[in-house]
Amino acid sequence: MSIFEGFRVLPVYRLLWLTLLITNTTALSLLELLQGSPQLSTFYARVNASKNLTNFLASSSDFTLLAPSNDAFAKLPVGQSNMTDDQFTAMLEYSLLRGAFPKLSLSTANQFVPSHLINSTYANVTGGQAVGLSLDNSGKIQALSGNKSVSTSSETKVCVGGFVHIMDEMLTIPYKAVDEITAAGMEYFIAILAKGNFLTTGANYVNPVVYQPNITFFIPNSPDALSNFSEIVKTASPSYLQTAFLYHVIPNYIGYSPMLKDGLSLKASNGINLTVHVQDGQTYVNSAKVLSTDYIISNGVVHVIDSVLNTTNTAGPPPSSATNTPAPTTSSDTPAATSASDPTPLVAAKSAKGSSNTGRTIGIAVGAGVAGLLLIASIIFLCIRHRKKKQIRRVSEAQAWNGPVTELTYEGPTGDPLYANRYRIQKDASSNRYTTQRNSGISQSSSSTPLGLQTHNLPTHAEDVGDRFPTPPPVTKSHRPEIPQRSPSRVLKGGMFEGVDEDRVYR
Repeated sequence: MSIFEGFRVLPVYRLLWLTLLITNTTALSLLELLQGSPQLSTFYARVNASKNLTNFLASSSDFTLLAPSNDAFAKLPVGQSNMTDDQFTAMLEYSLLRGAFPKLSLSTANQFVPSHLINSTYANVTGGQAVGLSLDNSGKIQALSGNKSVSTSSETKVCVGGFVHIMDEMLTIPYKAVDEITAAGMEYFIAILAKGNFLTTGANYVNPVVYQPNITFFIPNSPDALSNFSEIVKTASPSYLQTAFLYHVIPNYIGYSPMLKDGLSLKASNGINLTVHVQDGQTYVNSAKVLSTDYIISNGVVHVIDSVLNTTNTAGPPPSSATNTPAPTTSSDTPAATSASDPTPLVAAKSAKGSSNTGRTIGIAVGAGVAGLLLIASIIFLCIRHRKKKQIRRVSEAQAWNGPVTELTYEGPTGDPLYANRYRIQKDASSNRYTTQRNSGISQSSSSTPLGLQTHNLPTHAEDVGDRFPTPPPVTKSHRPEIPQRSPSRVLKGGMFEGVDEDRVYR
């Protein structure tokens, strides 16, 4: 791999830093920068007074120094202002972080960085005691140290080997676990320790667990935790209390808050696993809610939880209200209401809206088609009804026939030759008598009768009906199906008898 390929894999901020070091041949060393910075005069004076410290800083590279300003020294309580050399050395080592961390490499979430503090008097963690680096809401660099102390950088300077962030307060070296519990005011947990006899000499398992290196300690500190434990301790055996205490300590693992991911399984000192859950942005250990995080202690980290961990119940937290609450019942045309807590992106909301519009368009189209079919059916129905009424009206309004009949034809209800019956009535002008002709519904060729009746290709016979108006003979079932008298179905294919009263035909 070439030198240029190596540069490509480096973070942008480190490339800028290397560029500055290469191009600026007059870059100051760390000691020169400290000496030339008026706001760091107190800090430099203490460093320059010790040959070991000047050599330590002069040999440092790839570092970030959180240097306390003169104001930071002035803020120290009276009892701490006169630090011993050993204490100042520990503070300096804790302020010198491993790695270069300019502002662009940080975010609002804590990033825990190891320091050069490895003195077992002050630290009992592998790789050096940690400091949490982040940006505050205004974008300034801030550092989290022991007892959740926060220091803010007022200025950043670059020198050979790294960065110097000038801090407004001195870092606090983390305490031991018991000291941190007292300093942080964890009164409910202190009461739990007392009720469980964990502070007595009989609880000889406490110190080995609490003071071992690299631990994560989940401390129950709430009124409910104390109340519940007070009930448990009434019937609990010493062995149960020991198991319960050990269940709150994770050995060989320093789990700062960024490491507590959903589903993380950790084995406690009693050999029983516990599980980390993240639900609705809230972190839980089994079912215990994490109230406060990242109390850096000399041998690890402490997180405060709201209840005592139960070795016999390792279930997670109850489902969130958003999961338990069913969507309201709606009709098929109304979209279900969306919970306010639903992490539906804006894009999804727009998509749902588009789907709703598409469904509405399809519904309108289907409705319009159905309405059109109904309209067509209504028109057809009205036409048929109008035609029927017209035919009935023509029958009811037919006038009595008063004039002479020379020839009259009546047909049955259908044009089918198997069922139709045709009558032809003629008047003989010479005798002034009427004759009638009836066909039987079976087609034949045309023929003439003695009276000259036309058969219309149907078999016929003629009858002398005299001088009265003839009535068609009754039709038998063998000729056609029965139809109620005066039914509109008896209307002639071309209309009823024009000018003839229907009753006269049937009487």
